[in-house]
Amino acid sequence: MANTKSWVGASCPESFSPSTPKTLIADLNAAREDVLSQARVMIAWERHTFIRDWMDCAFEIMDEAGQLVLTVPFSDTVPEDDRD
Repeated sequence: MANTKSWVGASCPESFSPSTPKTLIADLNAAREDVLSQARVMIAWERHTFIRDWMDCAFEIMDEAGQLVLTVPFSDTVPEDDRD
C-alpha cells in the first residue's frame, strides 16, 4: 500500500461521515497514526450532541478500489492501561 491514495470515513452508531479523499499515504501505520490524531481532536473539540460515546466510533480507511483496508476505533486513542 506504499504511496497509495486512500479514502477515510468516520463511522458512529448515530451517524456516518462519508469517505473523503486523502493524500498519498506511505503505509497503514502512517494512516493509522493520522486518523488517531484526527480522532483525538474530534473527541476534544467537536461538540456533537448526537454522538453519545466517541469510543463507539471508528475511522474506516479504504484503498483506491474502495476496499476496506483498516478500521481504527476511536477507543485506540486511550492507552490500554486506562481502559475500564
